Amino acid sequence: MRRIVSIALLAFCPMVAKAQAPQATPAGVLVADRVVDTNTVVVQATPAVDPTARRHLGLLLRLDAGFGLMGMKGTSPAYIDVWDQTQEALKDGIKGFDIPFGFTAGYAVIENFIIGAEVWGLTTTSPNSQHPLYYYSNMTQGSVGLHLTYYFMPVNIYVSATPSIAIARLAYWSRDYWVPALGSFGTRSYSTNVGFGGKFAVGKEWWVGDHWGVGVALQFLMGIYSDKYSYTWTTLSGAAAFSVTYN
Repeated sequence: MRRIVSIALLAFCPMVAKAQAPQATPAGVLVADRVVDTNTVVVQATPAVDPTARRHLGLLLRLDAGFGLMGMKGTSPAYIDVWDQTQEALKDGIKGFDIPFGFTAGYAVIENFIIGAEVWGLTTTSPNSQHPLYYYSNMTQGSVGLHLTYYFMPVNIYVSATPSIAIARLAYWSRDYWVPALGSFGTRSYSTNVGFGGKFAVGKEWWVGDHWGVGVALQFLMGIYSDKYSYTWTTLSGAAAFSVTYN
């Protein structure tokens, strides 16, 4: 009987030990209580790359403003004999510091070449007059036109031109226009007819984001307009400007 029990124990022990031993996974590896399939390829996600980043493609929006010097002068045709006081003053010319400004919206028809529209102008406060009887408190030119910009990459330098329609308006008072009720000289305003204007610039921009840039530019602005007396007025301005661009 003892011999039978001994034989049975010897036969049963190896079976228990085999059952308790960890079993290897044929298609994987046991790591920290997890089975990792060695046949699976793990691919890490990478951020999507914007193909339009830091390139002049698609929509362009630009806002610019600066500081410059302007001059305005009038000329009269030979057949004009009767002079209005305003024209007499403007014939002698005015000049002063001015603030140019502009807003552009456009689209890149091809990379680096933008076509759009620009609203721009310049304004000056208390320009100097060479005429002894008139004091100008303000001169403003407003313009709108077709905008063209081309960028030279990768230096990010651009040239732009905006042929436009333009109109000018002045506010002034005259020493011979005393208003007793006010106890001061009266203020008058004068507007030209719609004429031709132009804005030309050379600038440099720096990217501050994938689609945002800041820049500086040298600008030349002009306007030529007539009035009801057939006088022709010319405004010229040179300025340095700062800009913020989305593209």
